[in-house]
Amino acid sequence: MDNQDQTSNQPIVQAPKPFLFSQDLAPGSVTQDKLVPNPHQQGDMYYGLDGVRFARLGIGNSGQVLAVSAGVPAYSSTLYAISGNVGINNANPSTAINLINTNFNDTVHLTDYSGAVYIIGRVANGPISSPSVPVVDDSLLGVRGGGYNGIAFTTSRAQVNLNAAETWSSTANGAYINFVTTKKGTSTRLERMRIDDAGNVIVGTAALATTATDGFLYIPTCAGTPTGVPTTYTGRVPIVYDTTGNKLWIYNGAWKSVALA
Repeated sequence: MDNQDQTSNQPIVQAPKPFLFSQDLAPGSVTQDKLVPNPHQQGDMYYGLDGVRFARLGIGNSGQVLAVSAGVPAYSSTLYAISGNVGINNANPSTAINLINTNFNDTVHLTDYSGAVYIIGRVANGPISSPSVPVVDDSLLGVRGGGYNGIAFTTSRAQVNLNAAETWSSTANGAYINFVTTKKGTSTRLERMRIDDAGNVIVGTAALATTATDGFLYIPTCAGTPTGVPTTYTGRVPIVYDTTGNKLWIYNGAWKSVALA
C-alpha cells in the first residue's frame, strides 16, 4: 500500500522536483535539491541543482518568465515575455524576438534529420481576423545586417530581400529578389542587383555615367585562348575575356571568339 492512494487505491504519482534558478544568489548559496523563494522578487522561486548550477522561474514587474544557468550566473540565459515580444537576455525587447549575447557569437543552429531545413516568411496585410494580400514590393522575407557606428546601432546596411512583384491573388504570386549594399565611406544603402519575377538578372537600377568607376558587371578573364571544356548547363553558355588576344570567348560545343579593338 506504500505506493497506493489509500482512499482511491490509485497509484500515487510523484511530481518532478522543480528546477528553478536566480542570478541573485551566489554559487553555493543554494544547495542541491533545495527550493528557495526569491528575496528580491515576489513570486520567484529558485532551485539549486548542485550548488553551482541553478534555475529560476518567476513572473514579476520586470516581465521575467524564465532564467536558466549552465554553470555560473554570469553565463546564464534569461527569457522575457513582454507585450507580445520575447527577449533573450533583453528585459525590454522591442521586436518579436530580440537576442543579446555578450559572451559568445549569436549563432542560430537549425538541425534536422529528415533532409531539409527552411526559414519561411508568410506575409499578409490587414488584421488577423480579416487578412489581405501582399502588394507590390511588400517584403515576404528579408535577411538584413547593421551594426554599431560608434554612437548608436544603425539600421540595416546590407540586405537580401524577397519581395512581392505584384498584388497577389489566388493565381498570381509574383516575387523577386533584390540585393542591397552600402558603399564604403557612406551610410546610404542602394540596390545593386535584382533577380526579377521572370528570372532576369539586372545589375544596378539605372544607366551608368560615362565617368562611372563602380556599378559594372565583371566577367572572368584568362591570359590567352581558353582550352578547357566547361561544365555543361543546358540552355546556357560560359563567357571569358582573353586579356592577351583581346578577344571575348563563348563556349558552345567549342570555343568561339570575337576580337575587340
